[in-house]
Amino acid sequence: MSEPQADRILSIANQETVNRLFRVCYKQITGQRPVGKFQDSDHQAVLNCHRRMVEVLKIVAPAIVPLREE
Repeated sequence: MSEPQADRILSIANQETVNRLFRVCYKQITGQRPVGKFQDSDHQAVLNCHRRMVEVLKIVAPAIVPLREE
């Protein structure tokens, strides 16, 4: 597998991980699953969700990043 292919697969996997993490955080904050497009009333919940995601990623990213370098 070439380096660009590996990077593309890693990028897709990372995006899916971020999407799942967003859904989990959103449900924890709002008590409901995100469905479709967000309304203006969802704005604060989405901001809170992104803050929670950043907190989680700061913890788990250092453990994940070295896997890519091996």
